[in-house]
Amino acid sequence: MEKLKLLLVSAVGCIVLGLACSAYAYFSGQDLQYESGQWYQSVHLDESKNLNVSIQWNDISIVLLRK
Repeated sequence: MEKLKLLLVSAVGCIVLGLACSAYAYFSGQDLQYESGQWYQSVHLDESKNLNVSIQWNDISIVLLRK
């Protein structure tokens, strides 16, 4: 049960961090990158105001595009 709580808190923390980074990049117009030993996140706003979010964790890669 404790491992499930830790996993849930970690997942929510990652989601909140991702949303905060996305909001920062979207409203400031600047790119943002974060890299730790286990995961990498990149937020990019292109010239057409499309928000690109790329998250990589070990062998799992998630790429989101918001138009």
